[in-house]
Amino acid sequence: MVDILVHGVVMDTASNQLIADEIKRCYINIGWKSVTTRPHRKPYVRKTEDEFQIHGDYGQGFEEVTCETTWRAAKDTIKTYRDNEPGVQFKLKKKRVPIQA
Repeated sequence: MVDILVHGVVMDTASNQLIADEIKRCYINIGWKSVTTRPHRKPYVRKTEDEFQIHGDYGQGFEEVTCETTWRAAKDTIKTYRDNEPGVQFKLKKKRVPIQA
């Protein structure tokens, strides 16, 4: 078994685990990448939300009939529209809209 010294920490190559428990919170350099914890970073906040629009063709081209916030609800709604109006074509479009504060 061969041990490797990485930034002052002895690493066991067979199990690839840190031997020193107090160093687990620090970083390990792996080639050109380093894995660190960054408590100063803010979490990502989405600026848009998904909207699933149902479009129907009633003779003058496709126009928006309704919209849903989840894909499953939109699939259920478009199935209902197709069952109740058999001569009309319907399609589902996903749009990203800005979140209103």
